[in-house]
Amino acid sequence: MRNRCMGFILPLLLAASWAACIPKQSPQGVPPPIDRYRFVFLVDTSGSMMGLGDGKAIIFPKVQAELVRFLRTLPASEVVFVPFHQGPQGERRFRLPDELKQAVAYVQNLKADGQNTWIYRTLMSTLRSTPPREGVATIYYIFTDGVDNDRQGPFRMTDVVQTLRLQQGPYDWVYYIALGASVPEEVRRGLGSLPRTRVQQAGVGEVPTLGAYTFKPTALQLGNLMQSPEARVEVALEAQGQPRPLRLALDDANLQKQGAFLEVSPNRLEAGNHTLTFRLRGQGLREGEYTAWLCLEAAEGTLVRPEAVPLRFAYHPPAAYTLRPENTPRAAGSAPWGECHPAVPAGGQRLGQGAPLPEPRGSQGPRGHLKRAERPRGAEAGGGARGTPHQPGPGSRTERAAQLPGPGPSRQPAPTPCPPCRL
Repeated sequence: MRNRCMGFILPLLLAASWAACIPKQSPQGVPPPIDRYRFVFLVDTSGSMMGLGDGKAIIFPKVQAELVRFLRTLPASEVVFVPFHQGPQGERRFRLPDELKQAVAYVQNLKADGQNTWIYRTLMSTLRSTPPREGVATIYYIFTDGVDNDRQGPFRMTDVVQTLRLQQGPYDWVYYIALGASVPEEVRRGLGSLPRTRVQQAGVGEVPTLGAYTFKPTALQLGNLMQSPEARVEVALEAQGQPRPLRLALDDANLQKQGAFLEVSPNRLEAGNHTLTFRLRGQGLREGEYTAWLCLEAAEGTLVRPEAVPLRFAYHPPAAYTLRPENTPRAAGSAPWGECHPAVPAGGQRLGQGAPLPEPRGSQGPRGHLKRAERPRGAEAGGGARGTPHQPGPGSRTERAAQLPGPGPSRQPAPTPCPPCRL
């Protein structure tokens, strides 16, 4: 008994430990997928990045090398560079891949010889010059080895956070990288209050490896898991840079409350196309519609878009349907409603045609009259319900069977009038 309990409790404990990967603000709806990117790099070019003044290491050449490496892995996108010390020192934009060579040359020619580190003033200026665009994911990278020292400046971190909160899109990220420096509490607290932000504190003389993942699609439908507790879905993982594998976790607290949980395999992904298998475990889940979350956990230095993917599924018996015809079918062999057939003369030929018609169903009775074709007992013409006589539809008519010619002179019956046909 104890082993069985542990076998059930362990997944619950693991799932509970992964619950932190759910977005801070779960979206009410799934945003449309994006395929356009804008990368904005704010690069500290104060002298401390070259070990001058209060600098702890010559870190700037390593930043340049990492930026160049990252540029060469990016998809078609716009890149924006904002070097700063006493505020922003200009802005340069490039289109990749067409202007990759120019972008690389620009980064390699940057110099770190400025004074002061006015981070907040630079961030506010950059946010104003890069307003949100529909269908475009904007990723901001801030590289600095110091803290904001613009004591008389007009902006604080609260201003940056308020502006970001107003204009941050569903796929926009902010990545603050402190190079061998401590991260001020107002930065941690301010960015920590927003979705899709990351603060990393690198060691002295170290530059983290940049990387990013884009997971598609942005929502997954698992179908009815009562009919089959296992579902397979196709996904794609696009990578920028050379990030380490992505870890998959699940947030299914609403299922755990009812004694059930989801599993996913594989639970680690690299760039490429993959088939994910989801399995529903446990008993006691009530019938209904459910949403769980697939959480995408990236290694330090790697961003992932989106943070989490909704998993939607139903849990109920297969639906039973009763098919009822909206219009009673016409009698077998009669003309469609509103359609006219030309008159048939004696001799079995259509007027004006030489080819004989097929023999009518049934057999000849006395004096050449047609007998009605036999049909199964209880069945009504046209496949209607048992015991329900067929009612002619609009435009149909009831006619007597034509007499076959007997001995004597051949006569043609008068054609039956046909109501006007609809064209």
